[in-house]
Amino acid sequence: MESNRTVGYGIKAAWHTISRMYNSYAVDNDISISMGFVLMILDRNQGTPSTHIAPSIGMESRSLTRLLKSMEEKGLIEKTNDEIDKRQVLVTLTKKGEEKKAIAKETIKKFNKLVELNVSEKELNVFFSVLEKVNQLAEQNHLNTTHEQID
Repeated sequence: MESNRTVGYGIKAAWHTISRMYNSYAVDNDISISMGFVLMILDRNQGTPSTHIAPSIGMESRSLTRLLKSMEEKGLIEKTNDEIDKRQVLVTLTKKGEEKKAIAKETIKKFNKLVELNVSEKELNVFFSVLEKVNQLAEQNHLNTTHEQID
């Protein structure tokens, strides 16, 4: 099997290209792609517990800590203690953060529209179905330490 015809390679190559595209938009707007992902998942009204952010975007908590500090310094977010559980830190958007979130959201919408114009609904349905199955298989294999399923 050629290395460029493996599932992992195909997904990684596609994500690398998409990531470069998103990053070019992000840099033009004085943020990073990681900041854009964080902005997209923050609850506008109630804030988002900081402990929920890293798992949502597949980031290590140490990296997230540095990223949130940078976002706070840029004036994109604010961190506050939860009113009920003072140990919990809530991350909320500032006005500037909301503006950057709107730009990130529009960028994602434009790319999705481009894909929808060039890929049929049937193809997209198959694509998402396959991605879901690949993700499930990868998760099952990750949890199966003996690797019996693929040996």
